[in-house]
Order: sequence, then structure tokens, then C-alpha cells
Amino acid sequence: MKGFVVRITIALIDAHAPIWRRVIVPATFTLADLHTVIQAAMGWYGYHLHHFTISDTLFGDREAAGEFGDKELQSERDIKMGLLAREGERLFSYVYDYGDNWTCAIILEALYPALQGIPYPCLDGSEGASPPEDVGGVWGYDELVAAFADPKHDQHEEAIEQFGNDFDPEIFDNDAVAEALATIVKPRARSRKRPAPSARH
Repeated sequence: MKGFVVRITIALIDAHAPIWRRVIVPATFTLADLHTVIQAAMGWYGYHLHHFTISDTLFGDREAAGEFGDKELQSERDIKMGLLAREGERLFSYVYDYGDNWTCAIILEALYPALQGIPYPCLDGSEGASPPEDVGGVWGYDELVAAFADPKHDQHEEAIEQFGNDFDPEIFDNDAVAEALATIVKPRARSRKRPAPSARH
């Protein structure tokens, strides 16, 4: 699937207002790569465990999960986006942070040839601000958003401290996500470079 890309929508489930990101990634990206993309697209930092569920099979980072991982957890490093899209696995789920339980629907929308001059992965659409980590999942986030909007709410000051004075739940920081996605591209590009013959031993 070299030379192809997959367009993917990542939609946060159960949020009061729509929160979704559409990204385009190389078809050679694995589920492990997709995890990194989701973290960047959602503004999260990868502090917590995660897994994907595809046709009742769990995939994740088995080494990171350790004793906390499901015994049936399969490696996420061998499953490529292009193969999933080609074989018809177009809808599956992603769970991040088993405490807050952020759950996203992952939709593989299209598989097509990459365009010249486009740095992949890249952002192709979005809606809703990125919810911060460790706020109690979608329910905790929705409560904080309500508190932020209501000066009389008993959590109003906490919400301001969490979000800052200029927070708007409908505004998404495209530039920040673009920068985060760009950092995913560079290490992969460098890893493909071979040392010059004179540098080999």
C-alpha cells in the first residue's frame, strides 16, 4: 500500500457537543501510528493506556499495558491502515485512559493515492475544542464547560483555572494540531535514511 493514504474520522463518543477530527494518514501507518495521530489530533499526551477494538479483538501496546492489559490484547504494531480499509474494516473503536474512558469511533472513509507535496499525516477537518486530560472523561468535561459558562456555578473558578479565560468549546486550534502532526512525519522520514558508505563499519 505504499503511495496510498487513508482518510479517517475520529469522533469522540457521548460528548454533549460534537468533537471530531478528520485526518489523512499514509496507508502504511499501523494502529500504533494511528494512536500517535489520535493523541496529536485530540491534544492529548499519551500518559495513559489505550486499546482499539476491531471485530471484538483488542489491539494495543502490550508492553505498556503489562499486567493491566487484557490477556487477549494483540499487538497494534502489525495492523496497517491500508489493509484494514481494503479488507472492509471501516468502523472500529479506540479507548484512551481507563479511568476517564475517552472513547472514539474510528471511521476509515477512503483509500486513495497520495498527492504530491502533501505532508502526511495531515488534518482535513475538525469540530469542537480539544478536551483536556484528567477531567473525568466526557461527563467531567461537559460539567466543566457548563461551569465555565456560569459565574454562579460552584466549579466556575476551577473551570477557568483548567481552561483559561479565553476558552471557547467551539473553537479548535488547527495550528497546534498541524504542528503536532508535523512532528510525527519528521522522525519517520529520518528513520528511512541510510548512512553514507563512509559511515558504515
